[in-house]
Amino acid sequence: MTLVRTNGIGSYLPNLVDRFFNEEPVHERSRANASVSIPPVNIKELENQYELEIAVPGYKKDDFKVNIEDHTLTVSGESKMTNESEVSNYSRKEFSYSSFSRSFTLPENKIKMEKVDAEYQNGILKIKLPKLADEQVNKSRLISVK
Repeated sequence: MTLVRTNGIGSYLPNLVDRFFNEEPVHERSRANASVSIPPVNIKELENQYELEIAVPGYKKDDFKVNIEDHTLTVSGESKMTNESEVSNYSRKEFSYSSFSRSFTLPENKIKMEKVDAEYQNGILKIKLPKLADEQVNKSRLISVK
């Protein structure tokens, strides 16, 4: 067995050098983390419809775009917020921006496109996709959020 004596800095220096050369810059990491947002989704298949519940608290119903095109449901949202405060001669203004986009492949020829419904309530965007009884095919539709 060989014992190796290190001073306090010796054991950390190679790790620090490796991290410096192998990791992306801090400003790149923070920019990437600030822009990445993937909300969790619950998907249910019921007898007569599919239901998606997307947890997106802090948004307004006008912040969403729900679209179906070529058997793909795309749900996206953008939220912009400004926080301003003013104390005597000092004022502070902060901007906040968040966005997301999720896409889901729908079963072909199984959705009643004209009956698809989206509702936003208490931080949950709920999308109902009624199943199609006959084999009618609709290619695309823009769904308004209530």
